[in-house]
Amino acid sequence: MARPDMSLMVVGAPHADKDGGNRLLEVTMCVAGELVVLAPEPRNSVDPNAVAMFSARRIQIGYASAERCG
Repeated sequence: MARPDMSLMVVGAPHADKDGGNRLLEVTMCVAGELVVLAPEPRNSVDPNAVAMFSARRIQIGYASAERCG
């Protein structure tokens, strides 16, 4: 069965990853229709509802907006 298309705004892309990775560079490498992995972060000290977004290459590109995660 086909999955429905979904689009989400990525927030936090200008920030470097914990390992110093460049999120903006990774975002530019993403193509339309590419798989994006969502990972809840219940232990996130800033927002326990945070959902991290990772590219198909398993590099964090940012977070789903707080409005979509509440």
